[in-house]
Amino acid sequence: MGYNTKEEILLNSSKTSLEESLGKCGGILLTTTNATPGKFIAVTAIAEATLITAGTLALPSGTPVTIPAGITVYGRFTSLTAGTANAFIAYYEC
Repeated sequence: MGYNTKEEILLNSSKTSLEESLGKCGGILLTTTNATPGKFIAVTAIAEATLITAGTLALPSGTPVTIPAGITVYGRFTSLTAGTANAFIAYYEC
């Protein structure tokens, strides 16, 4: 089914982004401090933890960022590196 208006296109895009950020396409538990490549849409800290790199996140590569427990950071990430093992759930982009 095609979309007829810009509003329909925008609503569909928003719906898709919301579904992806809520884990529609699954996720993984980061259990290593090595770089984990992939296409991710969001990352959630299980306990307060340090995220060292996050691919396309607007940070200088290698700059650690502490994320409080339960906080989700949204964006399009191509690689994640945790400073603490078992610290994050990374959600796949569809």
